[in-house]
Amino acid sequence: MIRLPALFLALTLSGAAAAEPISVPSGSHVTLQEVLWQEGEEVGTLWVRFRFVAPGLAGMAYEHALSDLDALCAQVVVPQLAADSRAPDIVIVSLADRESDFGEFDPDLEQMFEAYRVEGGLCFSEGL
Repeated sequence: MIRLPALFLALTLSGAAAAEPISVPSGSHVTLQEVLWQEGEEVGTLWVRFRFVAPGLAGMAYEHALSDLDALCAQVVVPQLAADSRAPDIVIVSLADRESDFGEFDPDLEQMFEAYRVEGGLCFSEGL
């Protein structure tokens, strides 16, 4: 059982890796803002959040954004988790129209989230 402090643990990303544009099915190019590890809502569970920035999110159809989240889980999350010794119980993938501080309320920020379970190199939606 993994116990982490309630504070988030950020995965260290090189500046180049964090800012490298990622192509997604909608045709947008998104960037990875940060990866945050945290203890889950249930004691003993581990969550990881992959936070992406998609500047055109505000005008994007829901179906396209959802397709992008699924693709990001498969293309970015799965390979990064395969290279990490930790195995999260839940993966949260989020898109926002601009960078933001995690946990800070911003009524003008457009965001979309999806929760996944990663097993056998595949992402399974948990239907957030």
